[in-house]
Amino acid sequence: MNVICSDKTGTLTEGKVRVQSACDVEGAPSDKVLLHAYLNAFYESGFINPIDEAVRTHRPFDLAGYGKTRRNPV
Repeated sequence: MNVICSDKTGTLTEGKVRVQSACDVEGAPSDKVLLHAYLNAFYESGFINPIDEAVRTHRPFDLAGYGKTRRNPV
C-alpha cells in the first residue's frame, strides 16, 4: 500500500476505523489491491492496529492457497 487516505469521521466519535474502498494506481476500484491488503492484515503477527482490523473486517477473502512462509524476527 503506497497511499492511505483517512478522515476522522467515526474514528473520533466511535473510535473505529473503516475501509470504504481500495483503488489501483489508475484510481479504479480494485479487488486485487484489497486482497493484498487483506493478506498483509490477516497474517500480521506483530503490532495489532486499527487499520489492519478494518481491512480484515471490511470483506473476507478465501485464503486457501496462501500462507505465511517467514516470520519476521522480533
